[in-house]
Amino acid sequence: MDRQTADRVKEILLPHMKVRNFAAGDKLWEQGATNGMLVDVLEGRIKIFRYLPDGRQVTMYLFGPGIIFGYMPLLDGRPYPANAEAVTDVQAKVMSRQDFLDLIPKHPEVCHYLLHELSTRLRDALDQIERRTMKGTVSKVAAALSAMVPPERVNDQTLIVTLPVSAADYANLIGITPESLSRALTRLVDEGILHRLGSNRFQVLAGQELLRIGSEMVW
Repeated sequence: MDRQTADRVKEILLPHMKVRNFAAGDKLWEQGATNGMLVDVLEGRIKIFRYLPDGRQVTMYLFGPGIIFGYMPLLDGRPYPANAEAVTDVQAKVMSRQDFLDLIPKHPEVCHYLLHELSTRLRDALDQIERRTMKGTVSKVAAALSAMVPPERVNDQTLIVTLPVSAADYANLIGITPESLSRALTRLVDEGILHRLGSNRFQVLAGQELLRIGSEMVW
């Protein structure tokens, strides 16, 4: 959906939202919670995750500034399907469930916008499932990095991509171990596809090759 629509929706929501601060590690909500809260991140990052039966934690989304989320229970009336936790110190605007429900009859375009955003995230989740089922670790990493390459800049050798969180959290997000992530990144650097600028920053030297590798099942 276009930027103008997003700005209009935020303009409608703004009078009904309050600024809140969360310290790194603070839980915004836990899986199963029913007290919904719409969140618009101003600063910092928040992860959405679930625990597997064996106790392992799986991160599904990382939300940063400009992203509105947390509204699924506001739309379907059911509990949250995952946990939300501040990865860094966070400042955000929040809106209660009741305020949201009071607003929708007056501004149905808000609900339309949020449903569009929800469907986009569903598509992203399906892409993430596909990446997690890939056999090649390097392919997984290349596919994840490719998602940060704008199509119009695929041949731009000045393009720089930065991991949005720590290497350990990023590895968890794409379903591999931190050690596997490190090895895969080293291989992409050794092959001349990436140039390492720092621990989490890379210059994309061969965007087309990165896309090709990311589309393969095994490398």
